[in-house]
Amino acid sequence: MRITNSMMVSRMMGNMNSNLRSMDKLNNDLASGVKIHRPSDDPVLVGRSLKIHTDIAQTAQFTRNVDDAYSFLDKTETSLKELNNVMHRVRELTGQAANGVLTKEDSQKIESEIKQLKDHMTKIGNDTYVGRHIFSGFATDKPFLDKQGSISSEFISSADGSIKTKGQDIEYQVGVSGKSTVNITGDQIFGPVETDRVKYEPDAGGDYYWKENLTLMGSYKMNVPQLDKDGNEIDVDGTLVKDTGKAGATKEIMVQGTMDKLIAAMEKGDSEAMSNLLQDIDVHMDNINKLRGDVGARMNTVEVIKDRAETMNLNFAKLLSETEDTDMGEAVMNLSMREAVYKASLSTGARIIQPTLIDFLR
Repeated sequence: MRITNSMMVSRMMGNMNSNLRSMDKLNNDLASGVKIHRPSDDPVLVGRSLKIHTDIAQTAQFTRNVDDAYSFLDKTETSLKELNNVMHRVRELTGQAANGVLTKEDSQKIESEIKQLKDHMTKIGNDTYVGRHIFSGFATDKPFLDKQGSISSEFISSADGSIKTKGQDIEYQVGVSGKSTVNITGDQIFGPVETDRVKYEPDAGGDYYWKENLTLMGSYKMNVPQLDKDGNEIDVDGTLVKDTGKAGATKEIMVQGTMDKLIAAMEKGDSEAMSNLLQDIDVHMDNINKLRGDVGARMNTVEVIKDRAETMNLNFAKLLSETEDTDMGEAVMNLSMREAVYKASLSTGARIIQPTLIDFLR
Protein backbone atom coordinates (compact mmCIF):
# COMPACT_ATOMS: atom_id res chain seq x y z
CA MET A 1 0.00 0.00 0.00
CA ARG A 2 1.38 3.36 -1.02
CA ILE A 3 1.52 5.94 1.76
CA THR A 4 1.34 9.50 0.48
CA ASN A 5 2.33 12.64 2.31
CA SER A 6 -1.29 13.81 2.43
CA MET A 7 -2.28 10.57 4.19
CA MET A 8 0.42 11.12 6.80
CA VAL A 9 -0.66 14.72 7.31
CA SER A 10 -4.32 13.73 7.64
CA ARG A 11 -3.54 11.03 10.21
CA MET A 12 -1.28 13.38 12.13
CA MET A 13 -4.02 16.05 12.27
CA GLY A 14 -6.53 13.48 13.54
CA ASN A 15 -4.20 12.43 16.33
CA MET A 16 -3.53 16.04 17.26
CA ASN A 17 -7.27 16.78 17.45
CA SER A 18 -7.76 13.69 19.62
CA ASN A 19 -5.06 14.90 22.00
CA LEU A 20 -6.64 18.37 22.08
CA ARG A 21 -10.06 16.89 22.91
CA SER A 22 -8.53 14.90 25.77
CA MET A 23 -6.79 18.02 27.07
CA ASP A 24 -10.02 20.02 26.77
CA LYS A 25 -11.98 17.45 28.79
CA LEU A 26 -9.31 17.30 31.49
CA ASN A 27 -9.28 21.11 31.67
CA ASN A 28 -13.08 21.10 32.02
CA ASP A 29 -12.89 18.42 34.73
CA LEU A 30 -10.37 20.46 36.70
CA ALA A 31 -12.23 23.75 36.22
CA SER A 32 -15.70 22.40 37.11
CA GLY A 33 -14.67 19.84 39.71
CA VAL A 34 -16.83 17.11 38.14
CA LYS A 35 -15.95 14.48 35.60
CA ILE A 36 -19.40 13.99 34.02
CA HIS A 37 -20.66 16.87 31.86
CA ARG A 38 -23.05 15.05 29.54
CA PRO A 39 -24.56 11.54 29.34
CA SER A 40 -22.18 10.55 26.56
CA ASP A 41 -19.19 11.01 28.88
CA ASP A 42 -20.08 7.81 30.77
CA PRO A 43 -23.64 6.43 30.46
CA VAL A 44 -23.15 3.95 33.32
CA LEU A 45 -21.92 6.60 35.74
CA VAL A 46 -24.67 8.99 34.65
CA GLY A 47 -27.35 6.40 35.48
CA ARG A 48 -25.72 5.70 38.82
CA SER A 49 -25.46 9.41 39.56
CA LEU A 50 -29.16 9.98 38.84
CA LYS A 51 -30.10 7.13 41.20
CA ILE A 52 -27.90 8.56 43.96
CA HIS A 53 -29.41 12.03 43.49
CA THR A 54 -32.88 10.47 43.87
CA ASP A 55 -31.83 8.65 47.04
CA ILE A 56 -30.34 11.84 48.48
CA ALA A 57 -33.50 13.85 47.78
CA GLN A 58 -35.66 11.10 49.27
CA THR A 59 -33.52 10.77 52.39
CA ALA A 60 -33.46 14.55 52.83
CA GLN A 61 -37.27 14.55 52.78
CA PHE A 62 -37.33 11.72 55.33
CA THR A 63 -35.00 13.78 57.55
CA ARG A 64 -37.35 16.76 57.34
CA ASN A 65 -40.28 14.47 58.17
CA VAL A 66 -38.40 13.07 61.16
CA ASP A 67 -37.65 16.58 62.45
CA ASP A 68 -41.30 17.54 62.06
CA ALA A 69 -42.45 14.32 63.74
CA TYR A 70 -40.10 14.87 66.69
CA SER A 71 -41.30 18.46 67.12
CA PHE A 72 -44.92 17.27 67.01
CA LEU A 73 -44.21 14.63 69.67
CA ASP A 74 -42.28 17.12 71.78
CA LYS A 75 -45.24 19.51 71.72
CA THR A 76 -47.55 16.63 72.65
CA GLU A 77 -45.33 15.63 75.58
CA THR A 78 -45.23 19.24 76.79
CA SER A 79 -49.03 19.45 76.69
CA LEU A 80 -49.41 16.15 78.55
CA LYS A 81 -46.91 17.30 81.17
CA GLU A 82 -48.85 20.53 81.63
CA LEU A 83 -52.12 18.61 81.89
CA ASN A 84 -50.62 16.29 84.48
CA ASN A 85 -49.51 19.32 86.51
CA VAL A 86 -53.06 20.67 86.33
CA MET A 87 -54.48 17.34 87.52
CA HIS A 88 -51.95 17.27 90.34
CA ARG A 89 -53.10 20.72 91.43
CA VAL A 90 -56.74 19.62 91.18
CA ARG A 91 -56.00 16.65 93.41
CA GLU A 92 -54.23 18.86 95.92
CA LEU A 93 -57.16 21.28 96.06
CA THR A 94 -59.68 18.44 96.25
CA GLY A 95 -57.85 16.96 99.22
CA GLN A 96 -57.97 20.32 100.98
CA ALA A 97 -61.65 20.84 100.24
CA ALA A 98 -62.59 17.29 101.29
CA ASN A 99 -61.28 17.85 104.82
CA GLY A 100 -64.37 19.88 105.66
CA VAL A 101 -62.47 22.24 107.94
CA LEU A 102 -62.14 25.17 105.55
CA THR A 103 -64.08 28.36 105.89
CA LYS A 104 -66.76 29.19 103.36
CA GLU A 105 -64.53 31.85 101.85
CA ASP A 106 -61.62 29.41 101.44
CA SER A 107 -63.94 26.82 99.88
CA GLN A 108 -65.16 29.39 97.38
CA LYS A 109 -61.58 30.26 96.45
CA ILE A 110 -60.79 26.58 95.87
CA GLU A 111 -63.97 26.17 93.81
CA SER A 112 -63.03 29.21 91.70
CA GLU A 113 -59.54 27.83 91.08
CA ILE A 114 -60.96 24.41 90.15
CA LYS A 115 -63.20 26.08 87.54
CA GLN A 116 -60.22 27.98 86.13
CA LEU A 117 -58.22 24.75 85.98
CA LYS A 118 -61.05 23.09 84.09
CA ASP A 119 -61.01 25.94 81.54
CA HIS A 120 -57.25 25.56 81.27
CA MET A 121 -57.71 21.85 80.54
CA THR A 122 -59.89 22.82 77.59
CA LYS A 123 -57.11 25.06 76.28
CA ILE A 124 -54.61 22.22 76.64
CA GLY A 125 -56.99 19.87 74.82
CA ASN A 126 -57.04 22.35 71.93
CA ASP A 127 -53.28 22.93 71.84
CA THR A 128 -51.82 23.47 68.38
CA TYR A 129 -48.53 22.85 66.61
CA VAL A 130 -47.85 25.25 63.72
CA GLY A 131 -51.57 25.92 63.50
CA ARG A 132 -52.65 22.26 63.69
CA HIS A 133 -54.66 20.89 66.63
CA ILE A 134 -52.54 18.08 68.04
CA PHE A 135 -55.32 16.04 69.70
CA SER A 136 -57.92 16.08 66.90
CA GLY A 137 -56.53 13.22 64.82
CA PHE A 138 -55.83 14.21 61.24
CA ALA A 139 -58.76 16.66 61.35
CA THR A 140 -56.22 19.19 62.55
CA ASP A 141 -58.27 22.19 61.44
CA LYS A 142 -60.88 21.52 64.14
CA PRO A 143 -60.43 21.83 67.93
CA PHE A 144 -60.93 18.66 69.93
CA LEU A 145 -62.97 20.33 72.70
CA ASP A 146 -65.63 23.01 72.43
CA LYS A 147 -65.83 26.07 74.68
CA GLN A 148 -67.70 24.10 77.34
CA GLY A 149 -64.98 21.46 77.40
CA SER A 150 -67.09 18.82 75.66
CA ILE A 151 -65.61 16.64 72.93
CA SER A 152 -66.48 18.20 69.58
CA SER A 153 -64.75 15.67 67.31
CA GLU A 154 -66.76 13.14 65.34
CA PHE A 155 -66.77 9.60 66.74
CA ILE A 156 -67.23 6.20 65.13
CA SER A 157 -68.01 2.85 66.72
CA SER A 158 -65.87 -0.19 65.94
CA ALA A 159 -67.06 -3.75 65.45
CA ASP A 160 -65.80 -4.66 68.92
CA GLY A 161 -67.98 -1.97 70.48
CA SER A 162 -65.19 0.50 71.21
CA ILE A 163 -65.56 4.18 70.43
CA LYS A 164 -62.80 6.05 68.62
CA THR A 165 -62.24 9.47 67.15
CA LYS A 166 -62.85 9.51 63.43
CA GLY A 167 -59.56 9.90 61.60
CA GLN A 168 -57.25 9.09 64.46
CA ASP A 169 -53.65 8.70 63.42
CA ILE A 170 -51.24 11.25 61.98
CA GLU A 171 -48.40 9.42 60.25
CA TYR A 172 -45.08 10.66 58.91
CA GLN A 173 -43.14 8.81 56.22
CA VAL A 174 -39.77 8.47 57.97
CA GLY A 175 -38.23 5.79 55.77
CA VAL A 176 -38.58 3.87 52.55
CA SER A 177 -40.43 1.02 54.23
CA GLY A 178 -42.13 2.59 57.21
CA LYS A 179 -44.33 5.28 58.71
CA SER A 180 -44.40 6.59 62.25
CA THR A 181 -47.57 7.58 64.13
CA VAL A 182 -46.84 10.77 66.03
CA ASN A 183 -50.09 11.85 67.63
CA ILE A 184 -52.07 11.03 70.75
CA THR A 185 -55.77 11.57 70.10
CA GLY A 186 -57.86 13.53 72.55
CA ASP A 187 -60.17 10.61 73.32
CA GLN A 188 -57.18 8.77 74.79
CA ILE A 189 -56.78 11.65 77.26
CA PHE A 190 -60.24 13.11 77.78
CA GLY A 191 -62.29 10.11 76.65
CA PRO A 192 -63.51 7.17 78.75
CA VAL A 193 -60.90 5.54 81.01
CA GLU A 194 -61.42 2.08 82.48
CA THR A 195 -61.38 1.80 86.27
CA ASP A 196 -61.49 -0.93 88.92
CA ARG A 197 -59.15 -3.33 87.12
CA VAL A 198 -58.38 -6.57 88.98
CA LYS A 199 -55.03 -8.32 88.84
CA TYR A 200 -54.88 -11.89 90.16
CA GLU A 201 -51.64 -13.75 90.76
CA PRO A 202 -52.16 -17.28 92.23
CA ASP A 203 -49.68 -18.96 94.56
CA ALA A 204 -47.46 -21.83 93.49
CA GLY A 205 -49.79 -24.66 94.57
CA GLY A 206 -53.32 -25.57 95.60
CA ASP A 207 -56.77 -25.26 94.08
CA TYR A 208 -58.09 -21.90 93.00
CA TYR A 209 -61.58 -20.67 92.32
CA TRP A 210 -62.46 -17.54 90.38
CA LYS A 211 -65.67 -15.77 91.29
CA GLU A 212 -66.91 -12.57 89.72
CA ASN A 213 -69.96 -10.49 90.48
CA LEU A 214 -70.68 -8.59 87.28
CA THR A 215 -73.27 -6.11 86.16
CA LEU A 216 -73.14 -6.04 82.39
CA MET A 217 -74.95 -5.06 79.26
CA GLY A 218 -74.44 -7.60 76.48
CA SER A 219 -72.08 -10.55 76.57
CA TYR A 220 -69.04 -11.02 78.78
CA LYS A 221 -65.98 -13.06 78.00
CA MET A 222 -63.16 -13.94 80.40
CA ASN A 223 -59.99 -15.62 79.15
CA VAL A 224 -58.07 -17.80 81.62
CA PRO A 225 -54.64 -19.18 80.57
CA GLN A 226 -54.46 -22.97 80.56
CA LEU A 227 -50.71 -23.09 81.15
CA ASP A 228 -48.85 -22.26 84.32
CA LYS A 229 -45.64 -20.24 84.43
CA ASP A 230 -43.57 -23.38 83.67
CA GLY A 231 -45.65 -24.31 80.63
CA ASN A 232 -47.53 -27.20 82.30
CA GLU A 233 -51.17 -27.75 81.46
CA ILE A 234 -53.78 -26.91 84.08
CA ASP A 235 -57.47 -27.78 84.23
CA VAL A 236 -59.95 -24.97 83.84
CA ASP A 237 -63.60 -25.57 84.76
CA GLY A 238 -66.27 -23.03 83.90
CA THR A 239 -69.84 -22.72 85.07
CA LEU A 240 -72.44 -21.07 82.87
CA VAL A 241 -74.39 -18.31 84.59
CA LYS A 242 -77.25 -16.10 83.51
CA ASP A 243 -77.45 -12.33 83.44
CA THR A 244 -79.84 -10.94 86.05
CA GLY A 245 -80.86 -8.15 83.71
CA LYS A 246 -80.27 -5.40 86.26
CA ALA A 247 -78.74 -2.11 85.20
CA GLY A 248 -75.30 -1.33 86.61
CA ALA A 249 -73.05 1.71 86.93
CA THR A 250 -70.53 2.46 84.23
CA LYS A 251 -66.93 1.43 84.74
CA GLU A 252 -65.53 4.31 82.73
CA ILE A 253 -64.84 7.92 83.68
CA MET A 254 -63.94 11.05 81.70
CA VAL A 255 -61.75 13.97 82.71
CA GLN A 256 -64.31 16.70 82.09
CA GLY A 257 -67.03 14.61 83.72
CA THR A 258 -64.88 14.19 86.81
CA MET A 259 -64.28 17.94 86.91
CA ASP A 260 -68.01 18.66 86.60
CA LYS A 261 -68.77 16.24 89.45
CA LEU A 262 -66.05 17.83 91.55
CA ILE A 263 -67.38 21.35 90.99
CA ALA A 264 -70.92 20.18 91.81
CA ALA A 265 -69.70 18.53 95.01
CA MET A 266 -67.90 21.72 96.04
CA GLU A 267 -70.99 23.80 95.39
CA LYS A 268 -72.96 21.48 97.68
CA GLY A 269 -70.15 21.18 100.22
CA ASP A 270 -70.26 17.37 99.88
CA SER A 271 -66.94 16.28 101.42
CA GLU A 272 -67.66 12.58 100.95
CA ALA A 273 -68.26 12.99 97.20
CA MET A 274 -65.04 14.98 96.90
CA SER A 275 -63.11 12.25 98.73
CA ASN A 276 -64.56 9.61 96.41
CA LEU A 277 -63.46 11.61 93.36
CA LEU A 278 -59.82 11.50 94.47
CA GLN A 279 -59.59 7.95 93.14
CA ASP A 280 -60.94 9.05 89.75
CA ILE A 281 -58.40 11.87 89.64
CA ASP A 282 -55.64 9.34 90.33
CA VAL A 283 -56.91 7.20 87.45
CA HIS A 284 -56.71 10.18 85.09
CA MET A 285 -53.19 11.02 86.27
CA ASP A 286 -52.08 7.41 85.78
CA ASN A 287 -53.55 7.45 82.27
CA ILE A 288 -51.78 10.72 81.42
CA ASN A 289 -48.46 9.38 82.71
CA LYS A 290 -48.98 6.22 80.66
CA LEU A 291 -49.55 8.32 77.54
CA ARG A 292 -46.45 10.39 78.34
CA GLY A 293 -44.46 7.18 78.48
CA ASP A 294 -45.87 6.16 75.10
CA VAL A 295 -44.95 9.54 73.61
CA GLY A 296 -41.46 9.31 75.11
CA ALA A 297 -40.96 5.88 73.55
CA ARG A 298 -42.03 7.25 70.16
CA MET A 299 -39.62 10.17 70.53
CA ASN A 300 -36.78 7.74 71.23
CA THR A 301 -37.72 5.75 68.13
CA VAL A 302 -37.82 8.90 66.01
CA GLU A 303 -34.37 9.90 67.29
CA VAL A 304 -32.99 6.51 66.23
CA ILE A 305 -34.57 6.93 62.79
CA LYS A 306 -33.11 10.44 62.54
CA ASP A 307 -29.60 9.19 63.34
CA ARG A 308 -29.97 6.50 60.69
CA ALA A 309 -31.22 9.04 58.11
CA GLU A 310 -28.28 11.35 58.83
CA THR A 311 -25.86 8.45 58.43
CA MET A 312 -27.49 7.55 55.13
CA ASN A 313 -27.16 11.15 53.96
CA LEU A 314 -23.43 11.09 54.68
CA ASN A 315 -23.01 7.76 52.89
CA PHE A 316 -24.93 8.96 49.83
CA ALA A 317 -22.93 12.21 49.73
CA LYS A 318 -19.68 10.24 49.83
CA LEU A 319 -20.90 7.87 47.12
CA LEU A 320 -22.01 10.78 44.93
CA SER A 321 -18.63 12.46 45.34
CA GLU A 322 -16.86 9.27 44.30
CA THR A 323 -19.16 9.00 41.27
CA GLU A 324 -19.17 12.59 40.00
CA ASP A 325 -16.28 14.56 41.46
CA THR A 326 -12.95 14.92 39.72
CA ASP A 327 -9.93 13.25 41.28
CA MET A 328 -7.71 16.32 41.18
CA GLY A 329 -4.41 14.51 41.58
CA GLU A 330 -5.21 12.00 38.86
CA ALA A 331 -6.60 14.69 36.54
CA VAL A 332 -3.49 16.91 36.90
CA MET A 333 -1.23 13.94 36.18
CA ASN A 334 -3.27 12.94 33.12
CA LEU A 335 -3.28 16.53 31.85
CA SER A 336 0.52 16.71 32.12
CA MET A 337 0.80 13.47 30.17
CA ARG A 338 -1.58 14.73 27.46
CA GLU A 339 0.34 17.98 27.15
CA ALA A 340 3.57 16.04 26.65
CA VAL A 341 1.90 13.87 24.01
CA TYR A 342 0.46 16.95 22.27
CA LYS A 343 3.85 18.66 22.14
CA ALA A 344 5.36 15.48 20.73
CA SER A 345 2.66 15.36 18.05
CA LEU A 346 3.41 18.98 17.11
CA SER A 347 7.11 18.16 16.79
CA THR A 348 6.31 15.14 14.67
CA GLY A 349 3.90 17.13 12.52
CA ALA A 350 6.59 19.70 11.73
CA ARG A 351 8.66 16.95 10.16
CA ILE A 352 5.77 15.40 8.26
CA ILE A 353 4.46 18.57 6.64
CA GLN A 354 6.95 19.18 3.78
CA PRO A 355 7.74 22.65 2.42
CA THR A 356 6.02 23.66 -0.83
CA LEU A 357 7.23 25.82 -3.75
CA ILE A 358 5.47 28.80 -2.19
CA ASP A 359 7.69 28.49 0.90
CA PHE A 360 10.75 28.79 -1.36
CA LEU A 361 9.31 31.85 -3.18
CA ARG A 362 8.84 33.88 0.06
